[in-house]
Parts: sequence; structure tokens; C-alpha cells
Amino acid sequence: SFTLSAETEETAGGRAQTLLSHGSLDCTQEIVEVDAQGHLKVHMRFRNGLLTSSSGGHSVRFPLRLPAAEVLFDRTGNVLSAEPLPEPEPVPPPGERPDAEMPGPATDSAAQAQAFAGLFGHLSALGFPDREVQVGDSWSLSSNLIQTGGEPGTATGVSRLTGVEQRKGIQCAVIQSRLEVPLSGAQQLLGMSASTRGKSTTTLTAYFDLAGGHLLELLGTERSLRTIRLTPAPGQDAQAPQPASVTLECECTATFTMLLGSTDTRSATP
Repeated sequence: SFTLSAETEETAGGRAQTLLSHGSLDCTQEIVEVDAQGHLKVHMRFRNGLLTSSSGGHSVRFPLRLPAAEVLFDRTGNVLSAEPLPEPEPVPPPGERPDAEMPGPATDSAAQAQAFAGLFGHLSALGFPDREVQVGDSWSLSSNLIQTGGEPGTATGVSRLTGVEQRKGIQCAVIQSRLEVPLSGAQQLLGMSASTRGKSTTTLTAYFDLAGGHLLELLGTERSLRTIRLTPAPGQDAQAPQPASVTLECECTATFTMLLGSTDTRSATP
């Protein structure tokens, strides 16, 4: 199970706001294939997702739904690729005939593919070394990812093994990382074209359970500076009043903590 808590402070157009978020999600992982290079193909399925967000004295809770995914890891645990698994066709209740208008999968497959490419692209940037390292050693990070609007991007940085210590009674390797991500994207919003340019810097401290072989806790701070340009979307009625173009300078700082609670249900199946 995963839990994620975050506090985000953002200033845009001279106005500041703070958003508090807390989410939880259960994930089942099944190794379905191991190839000759030691790459693991893993099927991930998510359930019991819940997200709570609050800002300005208002709070909202809603289900957090993610489609099942197929993720390919290399032998050191780095993410090589990820894509959503096909969702099953809806099954009518017993005694009812199939209905042509019965709702299908909740999310569009192209949007799912883009979302998972972005999600696991960011995770792959938290790369582990491909060699044996000692305390004080560092290694470079580089990962391709998909940004908002579908544009490709690259995260680059460096990680360093800073020590081995007890965390919540568990012997952990402590890895500190710094990532730089150029921000670039474009999308349509309420009849406007929104283009984004900027840069994000993330610092991370990861506690890796040495005996369990998985991430135990992740602490991070992300700071971003973005310029957002809003212009009337193409195809608008030329005779209708046109909204004015707007440029926003946005500064955002987010601090977050991710915890992983593991329930070991390993199978002896070869």
C-alpha cells in the first residue's frame, strides 16, 4: 500500500494559495515474465484509492482510480517502459441482457497511455546504480518522460549513496538525488490554448529497505518556475467576442512524503 502526503504553495499572477493533499492506494504486483537479460515484466493492479485535498478552508474527497499497468524493469529495478493493460469489458448483472449503451472503461486508452508514460517516466528518473557502490559514491540520472499535453521531456540529475541507517527499525540505504526537468507543454482549456515553459528542480531523500529490496520512504521538495501563455484557441468564431491573451508567471513549491507498506504474498510458482 502507498500513502502520499503533500503540501503545495503556488503563486500565480500575484496571488498565492496553499493546497494540502493526502492519498492512499493499494497495489498488487505480479511478476509474469523474466527474460534472458534479467528484465522483469510486472503486472500492477490498483484498488482502494482515495485522495483528500483541502485549500482555503474547503476540503474534498474523491476516489483515486488507476488502470492496471504492465511495467518492465531492468535487473537493477529501473523502469524501462510502462503501459496500461486492456480493461475488461463491462459485464451485465445476472439476468439482464447485454446493453449496447452499457458504459465502457472509465478512461480513454490514449489518455491512460500518456498518464502512465508520464508517471513511470518520473519514477524511472529515480534510477538505481548499475554497478556496486560504496557510501559516498554517486551516479548520473537521465530519463525520458511525457509532460502535460503529451510533449516529450528529459529529466537529468545525480544520485548519491549517503549512508546506511535504521529507519523505523529497518536497515536502509539512504540515497539523495537532485533532478532537473525542463517544462514544456500545450493543451486546450475552456476555449483557450495554454502553453507552458519553465523548469522544475526536485531534491529527494530515499530510504531503501535493504532486506526487503524495495523503497520504504521517499521525502522530496519540488520547486518550479513556469510561464503560462493563454491565447484564444484556433477555430473560434471570428464574429464572436474574443478573450484577451494572458501571460502568467507561476512559482510553485511542493513538499511531499511517500510511504510504502509491504504485505509479502510471494508465490512459489516458477
